[in-house]
Amino acid sequence: MIQRILPFVSLVLCQLSLRATVFTNTASITINDNAAASTYPSTINVSGMSGTITNLEITLSGLTHAYVHDVSLLLQSPTGEAILLQSGCAENEAASNLTYTFSDAGATQLSSTQIWLNNGVYKPTNYFQDMFWLPAPAPPPGVGTYFVPGPFTSTGTSTLASVFNSLNPNGTWKLYIGDFASGDAGVLAGGWSLNVTTTTVTSTLLQSFVARANNHQVVLQWKVDRPQTLQHFEVEHSTNKSVFTPLATFSTGTNDEYRYTYYEAANGLQYYRLKMKDRHGMVSYSPIQALKLDALDTYSGIFPNPTNDFVTIKFKANSNVLRIFDLFGRMIHHTQVDANELEFSMKQLGIQSGITFAS
Repeated sequence: MIQRILPFVSLVLCQLSLRATVFTNTASITINDNAAASTYPSTINVSGMSGTITNLEITLSGLTHAYVHDVSLLLQSPTGEAILLQSGCAENEAASNLTYTFSDAGATQLSSTQIWLNNGVYKPTNYFQDMFWLPAPAPPPGVGTYFVPGPFTSTGTSTLASVFNSLNPNGTWKLYIGDFASGDAGVLAGGWSLNVTTTTVTSTLLQSFVARANNHQVVLQWKVDRPQTLQHFEVEHSTNKSVFTPLATFSTGTNDEYRYTYYEAANGLQYYRLKMKDRHGMVSYSPIQALKLDALDTYSGIFPNPTNDFVTIKFKANSNVLRIFDLFGRMIHHTQVDANELEFSMKQLGIQSGITFAS
């Protein structure tokens, strides 16, 4: 299955406008002992917002728990990104009807030994990496896992901004709450809320930028106004929405529409953006596009199997990428196939005897 993740049309460069809106789910959530909460996940539907996220805050209302150290909370965006908000805090302490907010603007993280203040503002905090009950994402490392803010590990430095900024906020947000030790239970009596700030850009230089899946390849398309004002575009890719690497460079001229196909896209959630350089040397970036490719079985038959030389592969679609790997996982052949059937000679390709795998 190929799943397309929230493509959107965006406008970039020049004047910016900010909008902050609070979305709330006031339903009480029972925190069961050593189990997932009664509402799992609790959801908030964000709609009607333009632009992309530039700030996000989460408020929990009326937390009561006899041993709050057991309680962990995980927030997940509509496009699948997730961060561990709280885990392993305030050992040997109880919470009584506490309301508090997670924000990157918080002065400190939550204490591992002391209960926090009512109506306090804190940075996300984790002292454990919990294995939440499905359908919550798994702990890192790996594709599709949640991010951690620390201080549990030296690599746990994620913030709300690093995980959620530049995303489209519209869609269903999910709050997973779990109790990870036996002996105590609790309640989040007043539910929770999201304070979402977005930035809308009013220039029309970049009119649209869309990422879509096509037969397990990623197709990026964009349209610009006044292309003559630009030197070039760079298509960039990331697996973590933080570190981007270039895939291709396009010189600009009079064309206002562009397209790039990425044939080497991996499974899982991936991120794409445009880096734009104008004639004056100024650099700007498009909003980030998130796209998820799930594992896809492209073959309907490979025969004869095993073989000494000639092999015929039948595909389920007309356009495919064939990769052949040896037993050690090394790719020994790669080709684009624009047909439903391919016959080739193993010997002509220089493939030695032994076990090989096609993907």
